[in-house]
Amino acid sequence: MNKKIIKFINLGKAYEKSNSADGKQFLSEISSTDRLLGYRAEWIPIIEKLKTIDFVALLKGMTIAETHYKWPSGSASEIIWCFRKFESVAPVEILDETIKWIFENRWNDYLPFGTCRYRSYEDYVWHHSEEYLSLKREKQARHFKKMERLQREAACRKIEKDRLLKKHQEIGKVKAEKRKREIKKLEKINPEERLNYIGKNKSVTLDYFPAKFAEVSEKILINLSLKDRLLLMERIKYKQKGKWKILYKKLQKIEKFH
Repeated sequence: MNKKIIKFINLGKAYEKSNSADGKQFLSEISSTDRLLGYRAEWIPIIEKLKTIDFVALLKGMTIAETHYKWPSGSASEIIWCFRKFESVAPVEILDETIKWIFENRWNDYLPFGTCRYRSYEDYVWHHSEEYLSLKREKQARHFKKMERLQREAACRKIEKDRLLKKHQEIGKVKAEKRKREIKKLEKINPEERLNYIGKNKSVTLDYFPAKFAEVSEKILINLSLKDRLLLMERIKYKQKGKWKILYKKLQKIEKFH
């Protein structure tokens, strides 16, 4: 058997006599170079053949050494992967005793399960108790019910959103058809009547009317009554650019000289 593994087994077996000269001697013989860290592939075939009593002693010896020397192992501790092998072959009673022992003698709180950490042996027992598992199942059931409810609500919101969008599109289509018909009618009347209609009709925005309706001569504008010109100016005065702005300037010029 490998000498390093023997050192840990001897230390584990001598644990009850750790204050004796033999216990201290076994501990002093172990150095940082004796760690199994990084040698998993090499050591696993060896430790798999260990008797249960020697496997327990190995885990105890490694835990004692890691605690004594404060090895910065964390979740990479070799004790964890050794324990996983032990866990798969150990009798239930011995496994539980070993788990409790490691909890009581560790300094690395990742032991013995790795990233699945527990504060203490009692905490580990609680998390594996039927009461805890029952509470966990109830919590999961509540969570699933909540998620199902949220999904149903989301589906209902989507249906309503789609319905409103479709309705909006239908309304928009009706309005577009109505505008199209009205523009065709306006195109058939003379420019003076058309400008009078635009100046008086405030039920729609100015953009409702094609910009080409603003392309009129000063002669046509002069033919409008003063009242109609003022109404039209009020209607288009906020346009900052484009053909409506040009029309506004024409109206200003006419009013200036009349």
